[in-house]
Amino acid sequence: MPLSGVEVVNRQLPDLKLLLKAWTSLVVEYAQAIGEPPYWCNERADVSIFAGAAWRLGGMCIEEFSAEKRTKSAKRKGRADLFIRLARTDYNIEAKRLYVYLRPDPAVKRVAESLEAARRDARECDAGEGGFRIGVTFAVPYIRKDQPATRRLFDVLLDSVRGIRHDFVAWQFLPTDPKTQVWHDGYRHPGVILLGRL
Repeated sequence: MPLSGVEVVNRQLPDLKLLLKAWTSLVVEYAQAIGEPPYWCNERADVSIFAGAAWRLGGMCIEEFSAEKRTKSAKRKGRADLFIRLARTDYNIEAKRLYVYLRPDPAVKRVAESLEAARRDARECDAGEGGFRIGVTFAVPYIRKDQPATRRLFDVLLDSVRGIRHDFVAWQFLPTDPKTQVWHDGYRHPGVILLGRL
């Protein structure tokens, strides 16, 4: 499997392929320029890199903004994670992020639950005219630093995560470089998987 990749399985979302490719490129560029990957930080940092990909493609976006949320029974004021307008299409995105151990058994269930929570949040946002409401999860695998974070382990996890119902998936595995993989918590974080669903 390549170090990075993008798959858009929902035909309603063809413009996302370019956005996801730009996102994987920015993950690498940031890691090379700063000396650590952006996914070490937090959800806001992950969303920021995703927003940067939209800007790079000539889109417009705004992060962490006040928004009206709706459920079946009520309206309330809240916050939305990301709005993107790209190629005349609007995307309202609610994001979650989680660390998952670099083994598929415990990770897949947690990623599926995280994606479903993001989808629930996205459905409460206004989609705008002709827009899409999308839940995304940034899954950041980890493994103890004394264990090798091999591509094979990452690929096994990625294949397992692909079994979760989704509309798109993108991933970036960083080359085996101790500066880009070992964090202060004593774990290796070899890459990131972005999974999304309407």
